[in-house]
Amino acid sequence: MNINRALLIYTAVITSGILFSSLRSSLGPDPNNRLSHDLAEVKDTVDKMNQRFATEEGILTKEVTALKAQIAAAENPPAEVAEKAKSDTLGAAAASLGFIKVSPGYESLDTYETTSFSSPVVGKLISDKPYPYIKKQDNWLLVKFDNKEGWVNSKLVTNTEVQDSSP
Repeated sequence: MNINRALLIYTAVITSGILFSSLRSSLGPDPNNRLSHDLAEVKDTVDKMNQRFATEEGILTKEVTALKAQIAAAENPPAEVAEKAKSDTLGAAAASLGFIKVSPGYESLDTYETTSFSSPVVGKLISDKPYPYIKKQDNWLLVKFDNKEGWVNSKLVTNTEVQDSSP
């Protein structure tokens, strides 16, 4: 019985070795190498993501810097831009054909979108204040006021030579 027992143990050891090697071959290459390979892939992916984010961060930094420069330029315009804005403001008076005031007896006058009393009202002219007019059409004058333009009937205003600093 000892020989049978020894043969049985020998067969069991050989069989388990065969099973172990077949199991190991079914798992593929060495699990430690596979783990190293997976870690290397993860590291490469992270490196690529870092490069992409660094590139995008650089682009965003440039865009933010450009926006800050635009904001600073808008808040503190160069002297020539400020001068142009000033000349545009004064340009209304310089380009006008003359100045008018609301005729006595009227506290204010409506100005109209077109040369018709039935057109929409654009705004009001206040008495005792001179306004530049820039165009004349029949009995109508195109008047500049409060950064707007509107038509007023010339029979309701008087010409004036007085130029106020705030038309």
